[in-house]
Amino acid sequence: VNLDAPELHRVKRFLQSVKAGHGEPQDPRQKGKGGFFPGLTARPWHGVEDWPVTRAVTRVLEAEADGIRQEYTQAVEAADALVPHPASGLHPALRGRDWGFFELWRGGRFRIRAQRDLPRTCRAIEAILPHLSPTGQVAFHRLEPGARLRPHADGPNTTLTCHLGIDVPDGCWLRVGGETRGWADGRCLWFDHSFEHDAANEGCRSRAVMLLDIVHPDITEVELAFWRERWAQQQR
Repeated sequence: VNLDAPELHRVKRFLQSVKAGHGEPQDPRQKGKGGFFPGLTARPWHGVEDWPVTRAVTRVLEAEADGIRQEYTQAVEAADALVPHPASGLHPALRGRDWGFFELWRGGRFRIRAQRDLPRTCRAIEAILPHLSPTGQVAFHRLEPGARLRPHADGPNTTLTCHLGIDVPDGCWLRVGGETRGWADGRCLWFDHSFEHDAANEGCRSRAVMLLDIVHPDITEVELAFWRERWAQQQR
């Protein structure tokens, strides 16, 4: 692959920033790790109607939200299948299982337990697979009453994150780039996780959402094809 080709110039700059461990964010509120991909629309929140892909993914998930919630309640909540989130240690105020985690899909593969116990949810994910980030995940996240995630930023700016509200009591909030919003049962909330963000459950019961990452819509088909091939090579 010729990274000097004009259509891959942004990819080359991104890989250079990854190697250096930093890049040039387009907004000072972006603190994402692992470099920055140049030229991507940078704002903390994205609306459902902002992009064809966010509209398409939202349509699928919200249409299946009731079924996803039922399977989550029966297969995950009832069986106490959540484990502490792998990043819990980065949030000192959390205790034990304050931030629960159940992974459904990662890097092209469904978890066996998810396929067995949440078939309707997996079918919904299959319907949007072409849009998912090859390095992303789909997982349920549960935050217990009184729990709070400290301000942080996640990976590079190459993805947008969607939260589908599964069970959201009053008093729960997510703040991204200094702007606070709340979740709603059965509705999708879109944001850019390269912006600093924090969250809290100030309600009276657990808050549950399903999280997934899609490829940033400003990444071209040529750039995405390179990215997918590079990731596939790393998995061999």
